Amino acid sequence: MRFDRPLGASIRSGMPRIGTGLARAACVLVLAGAAVGCGSPTLDTQKLQADLATQIEDKLNATGLTVKCPADVEVVVGTSFQCTAGTGDGFEATVRVTIQNDVPDVRWKIVNVTGSPSPTASPAGG
Repeated sequence: MRFDRPLGASIRSGMPRIGTGLARAACVLVLAGAAVGCGSPTLDTQKLQADLATQIEDKLNATGLTVKCPADVEVVVGTSFQCTAGTGDGFEATVRVTIQNDVPDVRWKIVNVTGSPSPTASPAGG
């Protein structure tokens, strides 16, 4: 898998922290391979969900995030769909995902947030 930006990097410099800019968090993600069948290729939804969870956790300094996306999304440039990210303890975010090209690269953006994510534990003494 290839990332256009380092994991957790902001597309826009000066991205505000949680509370002031959480809903504007965005990133580009490359999914190295789409499932191909008889019709149009579809996104590897399981890989997308895992990659989104990792990137959003890093972006929000959170842990325990799960992501649910629709199944059988065809790889069609410009197609947008929504995924839901949550921790099970009251935090939920709606993530808009847009297919950028037929690689497929996707761009994601958090568009709605309820609650606060569970913070990642800091190392002892740090």
